[in-house]
Amino acid sequence: MRPIGTVDFTASLQTERIDDETWVLPVPIAHAQPKYTLSYALRDIHGDLHLIDTGVDTPENRRHLERSLLALGGIERVRSITATHGHADHLGLAGWVREVSGATIRLHREDRPSNGDPGLRQQELSRKWGVPDARRRELVDAARIADKQATALTVDHHIADDASLEIPGRSLAIVRTPGHTSGHIALFDATHGLLFTGDALLPRINPGFGLDAGVLNPLALDDLLSSLQQLTAYDDAVACPGHEYRFLGIAERSQQIALHHLRRNGLVRSAWQKDPAIDVWRVAEMLPWRVDLSSMAGGYLRSALVQTALHLEHVRTSVDKRGLEHAWRVLR
Repeated sequence: MRPIGTVDFTASLQTERIDDETWVLPVPIAHAQPKYTLSYALRDIHGDLHLIDTGVDTPENRRHLERSLLALGGIERVRSITATHGHADHLGLAGWVREVSGATIRLHREDRPSNGDPGLRQQELSRKWGVPDARRRELVDAARIADKQATALTVDHHIADDASLEIPGRSLAIVRTPGHTSGHIALFDATHGLLFTGDALLPRINPGFGLDAGVLNPLALDDLLSSLQQLTAYDDAVACPGHEYRFLGIAERSQQIALHHLRRNGLVRSAWQKDPAIDVWRVAEMLPWRVDLSSMAGGYLRSALVQTALHLEHVRTSVDKRGLEHAWRVLR
């Protein structure tokens, strides 16, 4: 795998030109890792702009994105916004951009808010998962915040599986990549050799899975592995991810991420085999994370527990383990 972009290396907020018709616009994520969402601006044959992902909605980010777009013709030239998925760090600024420019917002139909109160469901899950009482309130708040962010925006067009993103003079194929969320998509620009991967494929971070706003998708791990296998077919393209930096080596990185999750599944299986009554919290405490579980808070803690729960459920309910064993043989 070979880095191409420089955003994460230079800690730069400067717009980077990819080619004569495509730019990457780093948008900060305050007090978090990774430091930026990478928004991509595509220019059509009329000189108008089309965005892929936007970044977190804050007053500072509104001013920053407006300044970044000024050099490309101005925010008023934005005609469409396509989100790779519905998380706030990718879709957050879309509503404001639409207010200013009249742009159309597109999102896959599977990335939608849940029915009912996600906080109440999280309370039930926290008890089931064995979460200590002192940590439950923040998980409830995190679930409600995620769902509120997903419901706060009206989407103009829900993308279907067989769709393409049509831009005057340019066409991008929609590549379904569920796993990170149920409706996650990538976009492939064959003419320019670019694959916009959102959070399905990142150069250093191993993307999480099953991170829908209000529901648990029991197939999220299988979806993720299938999506990563599918992305290996685009190895000749430049990966344009939602965070960090652009890179070459899509097949290699897809396999690395798949192996990461397969190894974690193996650790969860070992813990369950030793103690079939083990709960999600105790399993999560045993797993290696970028930071210790006790240091996680809010959405980060919920993400870790959701993934652990889905691993554990996968281990408990999988009658035929040959699928994962086959994946091991293929990817090693």
